[in-house]
Amino acid sequence: MDANGKADALKRSAYEAGIPLSNVVVIGDGANDLEMMSIAGHSFAYNAKEIVKEKAETTISHPDMRAILLFVGVK
Repeated sequence: MDANGKADALKRSAYEAGIPLSNVVVIGDGANDLEMMSIAGHSFAYNAKEIVKEKAETTISHPDMRAILLFVGVK
């Protein structure tokens, strides 16, 4: 899926779930994630390329993706 497709899917999914984009958290690692990251309430760069790290609000370089759950308050 390309960058536009990811952003469109995010918008559609949030709308269908009744969740404002400002309350959506996304995780990306490559340049094709930047568009969806720019419209979400918060974006994580997870083991990402440098361009994504520069654009994301939070960067995580850790082998276990579950570390993100700590940041969003899931125990």
